[in-house]
Amino acid sequence: MRIKMKMLTAIGTCLLAGSVHAQSSVQLSGIIDFGIGYMKSGEHSGWTASGDGYSSSAWELSGSEELGNGNYATFTLGSFFDAATGKLGRMDTDSLFNRSAVVGLRGDWGALDMGKAGTPFAGLLYGTSSFGGSSGFNPLFRLLYAGDSNPLGSSFYDPDVGNVHPIPYDTMWSNSIRYVSPDVNGFVASAIASPGGVPGESSAYRLGGSIVYSDGPLTLGGAVQRLGLAAPITSSYEAETSPLYENGVHSGHQLSWLLAAAYDFDVVKVFGQYAQIHNSALGDKQRARAFSVGASIPLGADELNIGYSRYSQDSGIVPPSTTPGNGSCYAYCGGGQDGVGYVGIPKGSRQSFAVAYLYPLSKRTELYAAYRYEKWDPDSVGFKDLTTHYVTSGIRHSF
Repeated sequence: MRIKMKMLTAIGTCLLAGSVHAQSSVQLSGIIDFGIGYMKSGEHSGWTASGDGYSSSAWELSGSEELGNGNYATFTLGSFFDAATGKLGRMDTDSLFNRSAVVGLRGDWGALDMGKAGTPFAGLLYGTSSFGGSSGFNPLFRLLYAGDSNPLGSSFYDPDVGNVHPIPYDTMWSNSIRYVSPDVNGFVASAIASPGGVPGESSAYRLGGSIVYSDGPLTLGGAVQRLGLAAPITSSYEAETSPLYENGVHSGHQLSWLLAAAYDFDVVKVFGQYAQIHNSALGDKQRARAFSVGASIPLGADELNIGYSRYSQDSGIVPPSTTPGNGSCYAYCGGGQDGVGYVGIPKGSRQSFAVAYLYPLSKRTELYAAYRYEKWDPDSVGFKDLTTHYVTSGIRHSF
C-alpha cells in the first residue's frame, strides 16, 4: 500500500510540476437556450419548441499554454447544438466542431488562428447590433445570412416565394488563417484568408478583413470580404443557399462590405449598419444593399432591444438550363412566365424587425420574450411575397 501511495504521490508531483512549468489552462464555456414560440408564415401557422430561441445553444472548449516571453499557444473547439433534442449542430450537414476548430498563437504582437474561424465581417456585424450574435433576431444577420425566413422548416416550404440567402458561406470559414492585431490607440485590425478547400480551383479562395475603432462609448468599424465561388455544390443546403451557380457548380465571385457604428449614451445605446453585396457570375452582375438601425435600452437590471433592417436586391435570374443536376432548387425555384420555372435571384426587398425583453435572474441566467416580423416583397414576375410573424419566450443560461 505504501508503495502504491508513493507511486501515486510521485505521479501527482510530476503532473503538478508539468502543469506549473507549462502554465496550461483549459476552459469549458457556452450557452444553453430553450424557447417556446408561435409562428405565422404566409398561410401557415404553428407552435414550436426550439433549442435555438433567442440565441443559438453552443458549447466551447478552449485552452492555452504559456510559451514564454509573453507568448501562448491556444486552441478553441466549439459546436452548436439543439437544447430541445440534444442533437448536435444546426442542420444535418454540420460537422462535429461546427462552430469553431482553431489552433493558434497569441502574444503582444496579436493573435494568429488556423482552422475553422469566425470572419471579421460577421464579427463586426454582431458587435455593432443591439441583438449581438442572436441568429434568430439580429435583423441584419437575418437578411444577409438566414435565407429561410421560417424556423419551422420544410413544412412551410413554398417554391414560389423565391427567397434568398445573399451571402452563400457561413459566418465561420473552414481551412482559414486569421490574424487579429493588438489594440493600437483604440484601433484593432483583423484579416482572414482561406483557399476554399477545392483542389485545382484557385478562384475559390476567400479573403476578408476589418478595422474597428473603439474609444469609450464610441465604436466605428468597416469590413470587407471577397468570396470566390468556383466550387462544386456538395449538399442540398448549398444548392438552396448559394445565389450563384452553374450546372451544379458555383461560378463567379461575391464582394461584400459593411460599415457600422455604435454609441452608448448610458440611457440608451444606438447602433447603425450599412452593407452592400456585389455578385458577378455567368456574365451577369447583381447588387444588393442593406441597412440596419437598433437600440439597446437598460431598464434597471432588465434590457430592451429593438432593431430594424431592410434589404433590397437587383434581379439576377439564371435560365432553367443551369438548374443543379440534383434538381434541388429550394428557395431559388420560382414561377416565372408561361409556366417556365426560373432559377436565380428575384428582384425585391426584404424587411426584418425585432424586439426583445431580457429579464436577468442572475449574472448567468435570464428569461426573455421576443418578437420578430419579416416581409419578403419580390418584384419579379412569378414570385409571391411572404410575411412572417414569430413570437417566443424562454430561458438562457451561460456557463
